[in-house]
Amino acid sequence: KLTIAEKSTVQDLLSAFAKNSGYKFEGLSTGYISSVTNSDGVTLGEFTNGQNSGWLYKVNGSKPSVGITSYTLKNSDLVELYYTDDYTLDKTPVSSGSSGGSGSSGGSGGSANDTQASQTPSPSEITANTENIAEITFIDVPATFWAISHIKKLSELGIINGYEDNSFKPDNQISRAEFTAILARISGDELVNEELSFVDTSESEWYNEYIVWAVKNGITNGTDDTHFSPEEFITREDMCVMITRYMSLKGINTGAVSDDDTVFTDDSEISEYAKLSVYQLKAMEIVNGLEDNSFAPKNNATRAETAKLISLSFFED
Repeated sequence: KLTIAEKSTVQDLLSAFAKNSGYKFEGLSTGYISSVTNSDGVTLGEFTNGQNSGWLYKVNGSKPSVGITSYTLKNSDLVELYYTDDYTLDKTPVSSGSSGGSGSSGGSGGSANDTQASQTPSPSEITANTENIAEITFIDVPATFWAISHIKKLSELGIINGYEDNSFKPDNQISRAEFTAILARISGDELVNEELSFVDTSESEWYNEYIVWAVKNGITNGTDDTHFSPEEFITREDMCVMITRYMSLKGINTGAVSDDDTVFTDDSEISEYAKLSVYQLKAMEIVNGLEDNSFAPKNNATRAETAKLISLSFFED
């Protein structure tokens, strides 16, 4: 039993527990627990017992619909952090509320410090649980919304979730750090937190380990030699570049580009370093032109566009 401050989250509770127990939770500061090391130095991590194994949590016998940074505890709540060898076979019921006292629903804002506290398999290993997709609703995403199926799918998988007020904010733009974190989490790779050479990143920031992963694996080199620009909104063309580089890293076949393929009407505006990536994803029918067959490469990507692009790239048959 632990006594913690009012309005504390599950993340706060586990942090307090870690200080006095000798346990170490890898990823606790970001809200994504990838491994647990006990006081004897024994570590159990995601994928240790198979491609669907990892850490989950429940409160009072049910799995909350949000991550550990969003679940606000009430007095006498029983929190269990547990390991599963196959999350697809886990029969723990999902609770309808996101916190003990608020009764609100919805997930995190999509950033790494507010994510589902469960492992996210790599695209080649994912088995989507679609039983509850029809039940996922957001107050600002109507049933007729153009990206609703992709938003629901990624929300169900805990990759890009909603906000505590049960909104998704589909037109909000997404930052370079947030997009990098999405790819890193999908990868299932082990993350390390190291100092980078960029002047605008820090080991203390939630996104640092994701950027370390991206740089080491050639997913991105930053906006120049000394800047990563983590808070800068990502452009549509840069999103394509990072996705195709990720595909190459994971051995996913990219589309073959033919000289006969129709180019976008604003082809001259696409950066040279991004053209191959853009047209590879076009050949794979992952990206499409706008109504005038332009691509708008320098436009910032929205959360809805990101959901569709990630869904089509990695989670479609």
